[in-house]
Amino acid sequence: MYVEKEVIFLKADVAKYQRLMGSGKKTEIMPPMMPALAYQQLEIPWKYDPPVILRTQVTNMLAPLQAERAYIAKLEIEDIKNYGSETLIKERLTLQSAEGVKHFDSISKLIIGGIR
Repeated sequence: MYVEKEVIFLKADVAKYQRLMGSGKKTEIMPPMMPALAYQQLEIPWKYDPPVILRTQVTNMLAPLQAERAYIAKLEIEDIKNYGSETLIKERLTLQSAEGVKHFDSISKLIIGGIR
């Protein structure tokens, strides 16, 4: 199961994120965790039932991301394991350029009450 969409991070969004995170540095290069905001631009067709607990997350910035440039964001559920009333989900978020260069990769493991 996956969803894919072109996303763009605006200069104003990058500046706001840097301000909120306390970075005095103003740049059009995105901070390492900002790509996770791609979730806000994706139309995710599945829903997680509570509780939703982030168990682990590993992120890798593979190449710099710039504001005002389009990237392909892909969110994919790679694994689902049921343990009684709880479910363990492994999902991957990637961002790559139109040229196919992978810029960001993140794997999250979530404990959820179910998926629909």
